[in-house]
Amino acid sequence: MKTRISMLAAAAAIATMPLLAACGSSDQPPSPSAPAASQVASPAAASSAPATDTPATPSGAPTPSSEPSADTGEIEDAAEKWVKTALTLGYPDTSAKAYLARLEPLMTKTGFAKVEKQAKATKSLEAGIKTLSKNRGRSTPKLIGDTKVSSATAEKATAEIDYQLTQQQQTDGKWKTLRSNAKDDVKVTLVYEGGKWLVDDAF
Repeated sequence: MKTRISMLAAAAAIATMPLLAACGSSDQPPSPSAPAASQVASPAAASSAPATDTPATPSGAPTPSSEPSADTGEIEDAAEKWVKTALTLGYPDTSAKAYLARLEPLMTKTGFAKVEKQAKATKSLEAGIKTLSKNRGRSTPKLIGDTKVSSATAEKATAEIDYQLTQQQQTDGKWKTLRSNAKDDVKVTLVYEGGKWLVDDAF
């Protein structure tokens, strides 16, 4: 299955475009809202998260394994941290390389390789980060509601997160929100490796 994890980076880069105009001139009217991540990415196929043999709870949600590695709190934290990092572009990063350096420790080797390959092929990512950094601007997500762990075993898990991209500019050491995009969502698949949960794919 073709990965969609790298499309998040591309979506976030495109989402910064209205902010570039806002940073450039305070008299310039706002441009139309940028497309949400789900509009930029290719249509998502059915989830490839592995089925679990664990009995379901009365609510219908799978019961995580009693092993520490399947703790839903750890899964939620790892998924949320990755989404916040992946969709935050701009100041103080000055290049795509700096952006990728923040993502790498949160991902599996194969997952990161996919993101890195796409980032190198997306010229707008490098250009967008440089322009945003110059103007002390950034695009960053605001998470909405609770993260939902839709499946979990001792080795693999899937988490669903709702978010809203915001475009901000730093003034006098404080972030000012210039615009908020429409609500969007992302499904993150994680793998338990080396004693921690790492993101392997997202769509």
